[in-house]
Amino acid sequence: MNGSSLSNKTGLPQCFYDTLKQRETANIYDGKLPIYEVADAENVEEKSNVKVSKFIPPVLYEKGISSCENDDDKRWCPHFGRCYGGFLVDCYHSSISKLGDDVLRVSSDHRSCELGESGTIIVNQLQSTLERITVEDVCTIQYRGFGFFRSQGDREKPVVATFSDIAKATIDAMVNAPTEKFREASSIKWDSLDASIVASLSNFIDANIIDINKDKWTAQLSSEYLKNRIYLPFGCWLRLFSNQILQLFWSVLTTVTFSALRYYFRLLWKEPTYCILVTMIIFLLFFIRRKRSIRAKRRNEVSEMRELAYDMLATAEDSYAVLHLRDTITHQMFPTSLKDRQRASAEVWPKVVNEVKHDSRIRKIEKNVGGLRTLHWEWISVPAKKKRRSSIFSPLSRSPNPNKNDLL
Repeated sequence: MNGSSLSNKTGLPQCFYDTLKQRETANIYDGKLPIYEVADAENVEEKSNVKVSKFIPPVLYEKGISSCENDDDKRWCPHFGRCYGGFLVDCYHSSISKLGDDVLRVSSDHRSCELGESGTIIVNQLQSTLERITVEDVCTIQYRGFGFFRSQGDREKPVVATFSDIAKATIDAMVNAPTEKFREASSIKWDSLDASIVASLSNFIDANIIDINKDKWTAQLSSEYLKNRIYLPFGCWLRLFSNQILQLFWSVLTTVTFSALRYYFRLLWKEPTYCILVTMIIFLLFFIRRKRSIRAKRRNEVSEMRELAYDMLATAEDSYAVLHLRDTITHQMFPTSLKDRQRASAEVWPKVVNEVKHDSRIRKIEKNVGGLRTLHWEWISVPAKKKRRSSIFSPLSRSPNPNKNDLL
């Protein structure tokens, strides 16, 4: 707090130099200056009944106080204070007063200015805002690239916030505040809060909690507060722990990779022929394995498409147009991927057609459909047809014996 911190052994308020004129002081008391008849201080020891008219703040007069301490040793009026007649009359700041009433008030000993009820709420909210900004920064994990994540902040490194950012964040928090909290501070005009007011109120902020830089208009939580008192949500702890695990994994991976590459190039420098030969063999083995994997996948797809075609032909009552049968099967196998349907039609289906050509159970006929000659397939093997019908359920119809229109 600002103002005199001298001990008050006499119980009297400190004497201050005047900063107000008589008319200005009267305006504070609704235009009427409080003048009281009190004993003349110079004649008290002589037990004189001489009375003098003197200005005394009503609060002090009610306590029986009619003078200030050591009038010969006056102090400058406290920060935000307004003084007259040697007394601290009230506390006022043009910008802070925009927030509402009872933001600043005279201390009980009339020696300094302190926060009122509204002022305490405002300063506590500013502190909460700075804590929230710090926690959000500490808990923010961003993707940097190449699989490496980093934390935006550091729990032991204070986050520096400007007074302007603190003011804006505080206004946003109070606008979106729960009903009970907003009702508690409803008398405060939060929209009037700005960086200059935050700078003025910083005089009342506990230095053990927040470090203020008045030159740069910035604030940050103290290191001691960060270490011992700041609270991080469980989700934040979990994200930070996961981030550390990812950083450890990435560190090990990059270390192993670079060590292997460094060893390889050293070996390449010493034994170039051997290294090139081994590298070519490795790539050749990889290429062969990949080709085998692709061929195995193609064989499985050919087998799957062929069996679906047989099932549909065995459960149909009439012949199928081959192109319709192909499109029906590719849509069933790849319902969401046009690219896979096109690939299956171009690469897999021709192999199915080639196998069906040599299957005597399937009749291959051409029919005139819409003026065009179209290849049709029809299952003609009765025993095989009955066997398939008894062991399968049509993949495209709920009816055990679908007709051709259902399958198209």
